[in-house]
Amino acid sequence: LIDNNKVFVTFEAGATHNGIKSAKKLIDLAKNAKADAIKFQMFRNKNLIMKKNMKFKFKILNKNGKYIAKSENLKTIFERRFLNDKEWFDLKKYADKKKILFFVTIGDVTDIEIVKKLKCHSIKIASADIDYFNLIDEAAKLKINIQIDTGNSSFYEIKKAINIVERYHKNIIIHYCPPGYPTSIKDINFKNMEKIRSLGYPIGYSDHLPGNIANFVAIFKNVFLIEKTISLNKYTPNVEHCFSLNRHEA
Repeated sequence: LIDNNKVFVTFEAGATHNGIKSAKKLIDLAKNAKADAIKFQMFRNKNLIMKKNMKFKFKILNKNGKYIAKSENLKTIFERRFLNDKEWFDLKKYADKKKILFFVTIGDVTDIEIVKKLKCHSIKIASADIDYFNLIDEAAKLKINIQIDTGNSSFYEIKKAINIVERYHKNIIIHYCPPGYPTSIKDINFKNMEKIRSLGYPIGYSDHLPGNIANFVAIFKNVFLIEKTISLNKYTPNVEHCFSLNRHEA
């Protein structure tokens, strides 16, 4: 994935599709914007949600450009994004047809086998799973590129995750991912990225700030990869749409 002569661009669509049809439309958007890759999030509802009535708080964007706080049942959010195995193969085939690389974030070891069959080029580990060591170990065994998201992880947790992958290979990208959905400018703090860079692996930047300004700064800071969420409509009153790029922005 790494090319010293260009910045690799991945568009995140895992949080902003609501089924196979919109997922394919987001692949079209990514391809038309000349992105290098499209990424989705793979999960099994029953393995992720312990409490059926758990609420998730986030922000949405109204037509006046104002952010409004909202909450939604986490089970409902995941059900909206769920794809069955047949749909995953259909989606991967569609991405291959469009000649755009297809990545996934996985959330459970049960996802490993289907990722293997899909012949994905890369797997991403979410920051919330950086201490899910069994998942990281099983993913690393596939010996494909592993992208590690850091979020609010400690330096020790990041090093531990890297050490697990290094048992099998060193094809690793570490994502600097400031907190917040959307991220506040004051929380970006690119100085923290330099400490992660000291680990010796290529750095990606996962951007949750509205617009593209942070990406330009990240490129100036010599990141190898930019990840940005895209949406068919950023005014959609669901998670992550408010800081996503629309078709005319991507």
